[in-house]
Amino acid sequence: MGAIGILVGVGYSNFSKYPAVLIAVLMLGAIHAHLFRATHNPYMSINALLMLCVSITLIVM
Repeated sequence: MGAIGILVGVGYSNFSKYPAVLIAVLMLGAIHAHLFRATHNPYMSINALLMLCVSITLIVM
């Protein structure tokens, strides 16, 4: 849903903040799951951290 929302946000720039917030919350949950629940190596959560940075950038813009 978030990816579709981001694609729709390309045409409607005011709409792109809502899916970016959704993705940011999901990535926070993914980082928490990797680091604390599954006790993975922190290296495993780099993808989620990068996506969190991208979605925060979209929120700020």
